[in-house]
Amino acid sequence: MVVEPSLVSLPIAKSTTLEMDSIWASDGETIGGWDLPGHGIQYADCGTLRFRGCLNVHEHQAGLDGRNQAGKAFVNAYKRSCGRKECPVCYESWAGLEAGRVEYRLKFYGGRWKKPVHVSVNPGPELWGIPFEKLRSLAYRNVKRVGIVGGSCIYHPFRQDDSKKWFFSPHFHVVGYGWHKGFAIPGWVIKNHGVRKSVHATVMYQLSHAGVHEKYHAVTWFGALSYNKLKVPQEVEEKPKCPMCGLDLVPLVFVGHDRVPPPEEGDYYDQDPGDWMEKHGRWES
Repeated sequence: MVVEPSLVSLPIAKSTTLEMDSIWASDGETIGGWDLPGHGIQYADCGTLRFRGCLNVHEHQAGLDGRNQAGKAFVNAYKRSCGRKECPVCYESWAGLEAGRVEYRLKFYGGRWKKPVHVSVNPGPELWGIPFEKLRSLAYRNVKRVGIVGGSCIYHPFRQDDSKKWFFSPHFHVVGYGWHKGFAIPGWVIKNHGVRKSVHATVMYQLSHAGVHEKYHAVTWFGALSYNKLKVPQEVEEKPKCPMCGLDLVPLVFVGHDRVPPPEEGDYYDQDPGDWMEKHGRWES
């Protein structure tokens, strides 16, 4: 069965309410359980401002800009993120982290190709009704047939028309290694969009409107970069450091009484370190 495209009105942008719309087919059911990022329910503290910093003021003399910061506390204000692709507040943070993981894994490919390329893989409408796993397997096979040896794959169930309405039109975006040899495969349109200036930016954009499904990962790997073909060392997350003394930043709580803490994200040098205290106990980033 071929699924007919159904127009829906949905923005990519974050919603300001807790009630999220979804992608709906004409019969009121989601199309195969697929949705877009940011169309779930946020947690109560998503996007709230939090603080971390360094109170090791006796070793604070100069910042990276060379200015004298003697005796000042370093404070970094940031927004709490749940890291979920469904969250209307935090999905951009999720996309950024996922893009970083893709960029990291791509660096360990050791074959003949030196720079990743972006390729879109578009099945014809006569294939839209087959099971998703089979459609994805066919996409892997066909993109390898045209010369892409392996890489990451992101599924997009929907496209936007000129009026910014979403409609069902399944396709895949690959960032990987190889080069499209230019021959056609019946029933498929495969386009080589060239070498990427920024893998991170490309993947993050593709993830911003990728398919979200409870059963499937947003990013998968195939060919020479699949998990059974390429083993990479576990990525070590670098902890944020104080720019003046190099110590790890710690969670802070504001305890001042005659002023308010910084209202926006950013780095601050506070001349009243006594207004801050290290926060102990459970702490989530």
